[in-house]
Amino acid sequence: MGPKVDGAWNYTNNQKKIDEFWREGMERDKNYEEVVTLGMRGHGDTPMSADANIDLLERVVSDQREFSSRQSTPT
Repeated sequence: MGPKVDGAWNYTNNQKKIDEFWREGMERDKNYEEVVTLGMRGHGDTPMSADANIDLLERVVSDQREFSSRQSTPT
């Protein structure tokens, strides 16, 4: 069972919904001290795909860093 996202767990084809999923999670947990793991795995914690490329993974991490920096509060 994978994440609860409308549409496919595929950043190339469904980036908007996956970004919403990540932003909502970070917003929900903003009042807790936590470690956020950056990156993306495929459905069921498998590799994203056999042909996933480095540029896509770099974009995923860059987008996640942006979401995280907006939600974090320095202590």
